[in-house]
Amino acid sequence: MIDFRSATCQSLSGKQLDAIVADKVLKALEPASLEVSVLAAADLEQAQQCMDDNWRQRLERTRFAVDRARRQYDAVEPENRLVARELERQWNKALQDAEALEQEYARFRQTNVTELSDDQRAMIQS
Repeated sequence: MIDFRSATCQSLSGKQLDAIVADKVLKALEPASLEVSVLAAADLEQAQQCMDDNWRQRLERTRFAVDRARRQYDAVEPENRLVARELERQWNKALQDAEALEQEYARFRQTNVTELSDDQRAMIQS
């Protein structure tokens, strides 16, 4: 134009065009990605709830074993000292196992929450 005094050509920068297209595509996909994020959050909560249910069942079985060992110990005749000693040992072991499992479950609960907080939901949705 400067050298030959011709009319100017219309032009558009590729960077600006890429930015506009990317923005339009992301806006079109936004509702679908939000829905997928919400479904992912629900799946995560469900998986954590299943793990918590598994822990509770393990605790219930252990408590049942403790109760059974106690009943067996209570049912033995005092004259059978050897049997009573063995049953007492089994009862004590069941109590120790139950206490260890409850401590393990407490640690599990501290590190894994069964429900997502509002902040976590907001982070997933963002």
